[in-house]
Amino acid sequence: MSRGGIARFAAAETVEIAESAAENPTIEPWMDGLDYSVMDFAEGEEGETGGEMGKENGQGNGEENVGGALAGMGEGSANDGSAEARKLAFDYYDCGDDRARNYSHPHVAGAVESGRKFVMLAAEREQLTKARLHLGEAMTIAGLTNRTFVLTHVGSSRIGMDRDLPLCTYFNIDKITEHGEWITEDYLVGEAQRLQRPLRLKTLVLHKARHRCNRLIWRQVESGASFKEHPWARDILSFPQRIRCVKEEHRRHTQDASDALLEALKEDDVAAADVILVYKLADEAYFLPDVVGPAIRAIEFAPHLKAIAGSMTHTLFANSTPTAASAPATIPNSLREQLRRHPGQVRYLAVQWRTEYALLQPNMTARLMLRCTRGLIKKAWTAIQTKGLSDRVFLATDMHPDGRPVSMSFYGLEFLQQRIAKRVIQLLYSKLQPVSWTTVDPKFPQLDAGVQGILDKLVCLKATYFLYPPDQCGGHSSSFTRDIIGNRRKNRRAFPSEAWSLV
Repeated sequence: MSRGGIARFAAAETVEIAESAAENPTIEPWMDGLDYSVMDFAEGEEGETGGEMGKENGQGNGEENVGGALAGMGEGSANDGSAEARKLAFDYYDCGDDRARNYSHPHVAGAVESGRKFVMLAAEREQLTKARLHLGEAMTIAGLTNRTFVLTHVGSSRIGMDRDLPLCTYFNIDKITEHGEWITEDYLVGEAQRLQRPLRLKTLVLHKARHRCNRLIWRQVESGASFKEHPWARDILSFPQRIRCVKEEHRRHTQDASDALLEALKEDDVAAADVILVYKLADEAYFLPDVVGPAIRAIEFAPHLKAIAGSMTHTLFANSTPTAASAPATIPNSLREQLRRHPGQVRYLAVQWRTEYALLQPNMTARLMLRCTRGLIKKAWTAIQTKGLSDRVFLATDMHPDGRPVSMSFYGLEFLQQRIAKRVIQLLYSKLQPVSWTTVDPKFPQLDAGVQGILDKLVCLKATYFLYPPDQCGGHSSSFTRDIIGNRRKNRRAFPSEAWSLV
């Protein structure tokens, strides 16, 4: 934000969001008398619900406990609450047989000795939408070059991966298997040891046109980043001949960008490498949609996460969804008839708002942020009253109910912006009493940001009605939001996604 923007924030501090809500309780009728408490689970309740959801979806073999995994995260780990114990429990429930199954993969034995070559990601992005894009593009490169794709074991990676759980925690390994052959990074390291020679590596750096490779490299070093965490930077400095930079000179999905990448893959030094490490900085795909599309479509969310999201929606919203008899008088007759014909249907509202994106808008002020917040609250309660929805609202955001951030981007805000963000979330929770993963289990964000992002997206995709911020409130800045809107449009939900208005 510019200095002028910060000055506007400072000047607007006399109209603080929390004070405005407290001193003017009758700003609008929909701002008053909202006393909806968040459901507090009894011990084991989610486990039973998760089991039923798993059975309905044909997911047996120990997955009946996925709902219980949300609260207890596995037998023996519910009481200590440590992040490490919860991560191990997720590994046990969801990926327990992953490494054993990988070793018996039909294309694994003697892969290096037989001249098999590989492609793997040098780093994975935390942002969910970009992570799928980067993973899909690396899988496409593997297919085009007749190489085996390496599934990175995200915690023990030798090349500086960001995540700390196996890849199968996030994505459906069976679907990836249908797309093409793969092995794990652990197995690749073992193969290299048996080969008794170093693997020939080539790092393929894909980046935006405005970057220069050399400047990118030195900026990484100047930042004080550990070589242990980012050995690709050390590799670039020590062995520049191992690096091939590919610029995205044109817009995404263009023939020129796709051709540039294909030409780089055909170069002798790249083609001769045992392993191509793909380090992707560009936010868009290089390949045309018909080329990269099949790989991206093969990257589905893991079944256990779908089951947990189903448990969430069923447990939190089913008992509070109106019936035809109890529905508000304001809902249209067509909706009343729909409730009568489908009495068990779960109908709820989901809201997604990255508040730090809103605060980074160039013309944002505290007053405008208050208008964004009021607009959301008014639109949410109007939707509940007119569309026959549960009075519980699911909120996907980047802030904990007590104002603590759950996103690293929050720390990029100035002090006054952080103060505004905390008061916005306090106002939302006081007036909407929304539910989120943190209200179900306060320690849940300790598990993993990627897992929470997938669960947020699944609950938003299944919602009867979905609200997202207008452009003035940061709506256009989030690829996460755009992806939800696009997928809901494809699925032709009963109610389209809609942006709220300023109030």
